[in-house]
Amino acid sequence: MLILKHCRVLATPKTGSTWVERACLRAVKGAKKYGGDAEYHERLIGERSDLPAIAFVRHPLQWYPSYWNHRVRHGWTESHNIDRLCASDSFSEFMDKAVRKLPGWLGQYLETWIGTQAAPAEFIGRHECLQTDLIKGLRFFNEEFDEAELLTTAATNASDDVTYPAVWSDSLIEAVCESEHELIQRFYE
Repeated sequence: MLILKHCRVLATPKTGSTWVERACLRAVKGAKKYGGDAEYHERLIGERSDLPAIAFVRHPLQWYPSYWNHRVRHGWTESHNIDRLCASDSFSEFMDKAVRKLPGWLGQYLETWIGTQAAPAEFIGRHECLQTDLIKGLRFFNEEFDEAELLTTAATNASDDVTYPAVWSDSLIEAVCESEHELIQRFYE
């Protein structure tokens, strides 16, 4: 999490949060990192709740491949339900398990960062337009920042889609969209 003058920026996993952090630390006057990794961040989410929040979402058809790619490269963890129940070196097997065993899991998981529909974070941007939405969020909260510095922050933490490609079948796409329909409807329709 980052603490800025007028808001906090929540490190929503697999939504570009590593780039957002680097860009803000470079470009936003007075930005300070608060906390550590994502698991530690989950415990901090309520801290500094006196400040409104910027958070990001990512479409399930892009979030899941990024997550799976990260896990096959860096290892699965027993502390995450999805890892414990769905781990596989095969993307289609991982997704098939996720859809069957944990329908709607991503939408529920992301609510930790973005809030519920009834009590959302004050500004929610999309990974698919990360730079533009981060700028909109910073302007929304009247943060002082250098737009050129932000826009020239190099991409970081990208998936290795060549070595670990996520191959989608039409039926798997349909199953994921059905499983995550609430998240998709909330942010993408």
